[in-house]
Amino acid sequence: MTNSSTVEAEVLSVFHKFWDAYKQRNADAVFALCAPGVTFFGTGAHEKAQGLDEFRKLVALDFTQMPTPFSSEFLWTRAITQATTCWVEAEVILRLDIDGKCLELPKARTTVIFIQHNSQWLIGHIHGSFPSVDQVEGEAYPVEALKARNQELERIVANRTAELEQKARDLQEILKSLKETQNQLILSEKMASLGQLTAGIAHEIKNPMNFVNNFASLSADLVKELRDELEKDKTKLEPKTIAIVEDILKDLEQNVTKINEHGKRADSIVKGMLLHSRGKAGERQPSDINALLHEYINLAYHGLRAQDPSFNVKIVTEYDQSIGVISVVPQDLSRVFLNIVNNGCYSANEKKKTSGANFSPTISVYTKNLGDKVQIRIRDNGNGIPQKVLDKMFTPFFTTKPTGVGTGLGLSLSYDIITQGHKGEITIDTKDGEYAEFIITLPKQVS
Repeated sequence: MTNSSTVEAEVLSVFHKFWDAYKQRNADAVFALCAPGVTFFGTGAHEKAQGLDEFRKLVALDFTQMPTPFSSEFLWTRAITQATTCWVEAEVILRLDIDGKCLELPKARTTVIFIQHNSQWLIGHIHGSFPSVDQVEGEAYPVEALKARNQELERIVANRTAELEQKARDLQEILKSLKETQNQLILSEKMASLGQLTAGIAHEIKNPMNFVNNFASLSADLVKELRDELEKDKTKLEPKTIAIVEDILKDLEQNVTKINEHGKRADSIVKGMLLHSRGKAGERQPSDINALLHEYINLAYHGLRAQDPSFNVKIVTEYDQSIGVISVVPQDLSRVFLNIVNNGCYSANEKKKTSGANFSPTISVYTKNLGDKVQIRIRDNGNGIPQKVLDKMFTPFFTTKPTGVGTGLGLSLSYDIITQGHKGEITIDTKDGEYAEFIITLPKQVS
C-alpha cells in the first residue's frame, strides 16, 4: 500500500509539472518529462504523434496558435498504478486569452500514461480531447467554435442590454412625467388656495373702501356747499370769523381730496387683487406679455405709493414688440411680476434712505424675443443680494427683509410658477451694493 501511494504521488507530481510547463508554454520543460517514444492523440484526426519528433511538431503548432500562457482548473484527478505502468486521468477547464478576452473552453478530458525510463517516471502516452466541441482541422484548440459561440453570446447580451436600457429610459420618462404632473397639481392647488385667499381679502376690503371713497366725495361736495353759503352771508359775519372759517374749509377740502385720492389708489389695488384671483389655476391663454408686464408694474408702483406717499421710483421700460402673443397663465405670471417689482422697489427705496438726495431709485424692465422663447429682465439699482445668501433666494420662508416686512414665500412661489407651471427658467444676476436683476425665460408654447 505504501509503495502504491508513493508511486501515485510521484506520477501526480510529474503530471502537474507537465501541465504547469505546458500552460507556461515552456517547450523544453515539457519535452524533458516525455519518454523518447511518446505518443499523443487529440480530438481532431490531425492531432496525433508517434515519437518525440512528431510530438515536438504538434506542440510547436499548438504554441504558435496560442503563444500566450493560459490557466486551468482541474475538476478531478486520479492516479492508477499497475505493475510497472501507471496512468493519470483528469477533467480540466482551460481559460484562454483570445483577442484580449478571457474565454473558457468546455471541459477537456485527458489520460496520461507513465512508464519508467532510467529509474524515473516519464510520460509515454497522452490523450486529450474536447468531447462536446467541434474542432476545425488543423486547430490545437477549438478556437473558431469558441469565438463563434462567444460572439453569439455577446450579440445576445448586447441586444438584451439595449432592450433593458430602452425600458429604463422609458421608465425614466414615465417617472419624469409623473413628477411633473405631481408638481403641477401641487402648484395648481397652491394657486387655487392663494386665489381664494386673495379674493376673500379683496372683497372684505372693498366694502369699507367704497364707504371711504363715497363719503370722501360727499364731504368734498359739502365743503363746496358750505363755501357757497358762506359767500352768500359774508356781510353778516365779521371778517376775522370769515377768514377762520375759510382756513378751516381749505384744510378740510385738502384733507378730503387726499382721502379721496388715496382711497381711489387703494380701490385700484383691490381691483387688481380681484383680477389677480380670477381664472382657474393652470388655465393657459394667449397673452400679450408686454401688456401684462406693464399693467402689473403700474399696479405694484401705485400699491407702494398708497402705502407710502413719499415713495417714488423711476421706471424704465423697453419692450420688444416682435414677441406678440404667447401661451401663459396670466393670473399666475402676474403674481411673479408683482412680487419681483415690489422687491425691487423696496430695495431701491431702502438704498435711497442711506444714499441721500443724489440717488435716483430706478426699476428697469426689458423684454426680448429669443425665437421660441421670451426673456424678461427686471432690474433694480438697490442694495443687491449678498453672494452668501444667493443660493437661498428661492427657498420657502427665506427673506432678506427685516422681521415683519417679508414672509419669504414670494420668490419661492414665483420660482414654482416659472419652472413648474410654465417650464421656464428664473435666475438672478446681482452685485452686492449695486443692483439685482431677475432674468425670466419662458417658452412661447408648452406641449
